[in-house]
Amino acid sequence: MQSPSPHISLRNLALMLALVVLVAIVPAFAENARSTSSAKNATKQTASSFSPVTRAVASGVKALTVRKLTTDERAQVKSNTGRDSAVAPPRIVSTRVSSEVFTTRVELAGDESLVEISIFNMLGKRVMEVYKGASSRGVHEHTQSISELPDGVYMCVMQGANFRKAEKFFFNR
Repeated sequence: MQSPSPHISLRNLALMLALVVLVAIVPAFAENARSTSSAKNATKQTASSFSPVTRAVASGVKALTVRKLTTDERAQVKSNTGRDSAVAPPRIVSTRVSSEVFTTRVELAGDESLVEISIFNMLGKRVMEVYKGASSRGVHEHTQSISELPDGVYMCVMQGANFRKAEKFFFNR
């Protein structure tokens, strides 16, 4: 008969660690639930009231999940947050329906190689294309006859390489 191997498999080690964590944390949560249920102990429970094992496990989990940024990553975050806030994002300024003509005014923050402006019904089906092509920075107005569309609620959607904006409008003759 062979004796059991003294080596512990990685799977068994992980299971034992999970069991230790559960044994350490469950009583602390039960104690916390009992103490918060009474009105006189409604004060916030600090980390010092947990057992040393629970604090050690929590700090270990935090150390594994929180990653410090490198110098390059910090510089990238700084440059991303320091962007020019005066540049407005692309937007649909207005939509207007008058005498069976749909007019939309859009504003673009920069030159776009491909901009699509379409009309969708409320089921999400594209019913008409207003404009498709390149567009420069600034405010542009696009018109389209909508005489063949039935009365109802529609969405005007403007889409570019890095954005998608939508505005709902109502068409009634």
